Amino acid sequence: MIIEAREDTITLRGEVKSNIWPAIQAAAALLLDNHPTGIILDCSGLSKITAKGAETFQDAFAFIASQNARIMVVGLTDEMLAIGQSVPGFRSQLPIAATVEEARASLKLGELTPQRGKARVAGVVPMLGNWRRAVYMADKLAVGESCEMHLVDLIRVPRTLPIGSPMPERETAGQTRLAEAQGLVRKTGLKSFSHVERVRAKSALDSFAERLQADFAVISLDRDAAKDTPYIEGLEALGLQEAAPFEVSLIKGAPEGSTRAAA
Repeated sequence: MIIEAREDTITLRGEVKSNIWPAIQAAAALLLDNHPTGIILDCSGLSKITAKGAETFQDAFAFIASQNARIMVVGLTDEMLAIGQSVPGFRSQLPIAATVEEARASLKLGELTPQRGKARVAGVVPMLGNWRRAVYMADKLAVGESCEMHLVDLIRVPRTLPIGSPMPERETAGQTRLAEAQGLVRKTGLKSFSHVERVRAKSALDSFAERLQADFAVISLDRDAAKDTPYIEGLEALGLQEAAPFEVSLIKGAPEGSTRAAA
C-alpha cells in the first residue's frame, strides 16, 4: 500500500484490505493546514478494496467533517463502490468526483467563514429569480450608508447526494451569474463579495446571512427569463422573511429582464 500526499491530494496505490485511515490521518491533517476548505482522495491507483478496507473512507469522511471541511473521492470503480455499500453511510456520505480537476474546482468555491469587508452595513443578494433587479433594489437600500454587497449562489444539492458532491455544470453557471452581478455592483460604486453556499433548501440563506452578520437581504420572487436560473417559491421566501433576524425585502412583478425600477 502506497500513500502519497502532495498539495491538496492524497493518492492511494495498491490494495486496501483493512482500515488504513490511521496511516492517512496525519497526512490529511497536514494538507488541511494549507487547504482548509477540503482535500482530495485519489483512488485511481487502487487495484482492490475489501469491505473492511472501505471503512477507511467512512473514517476519512468523519474526520474531514469534524474539521468543517470537505473531502472529494476520485477514481473508485463501480465494483469498489458496490463493495463499500456494506459500510453504513459509505455511499450516502462520500462525495464522488469524476476527476481530480473537477474535485479541485469545486473545492475552490468554498470558504470556512463568509468573507466580510470593513463597511458598517452588509447587504445580501442571492442569485435567485430576477437577481439583477434585486441587485438594483439593494443598491437603493444602501444609499447614504457605509455598505458592501454580498452576492451568494445557493446551490441546492438533492438529498439523494452527499451535501459536498461536486456539481460542475451548476457550479460553472453560478460563477457566470456571480461575475455579472459583481459587474453590476461595481457600477454602483459599492464593494462586493461573492460566495457559494451548498444547501438543501433556498431558505438556508438565513444561516449564511447570520454567519455573515448581514443587515439586510433582497430576494427576487420573479422567474428569470433564463430557464436554468434558480428561483425561490413564494411560501418558502415568506417563511424565510418571518424567521430571519435581519431585514428581508421580497420583490416581485418586475418587467421581464428589468434591472431598474419601473418608471
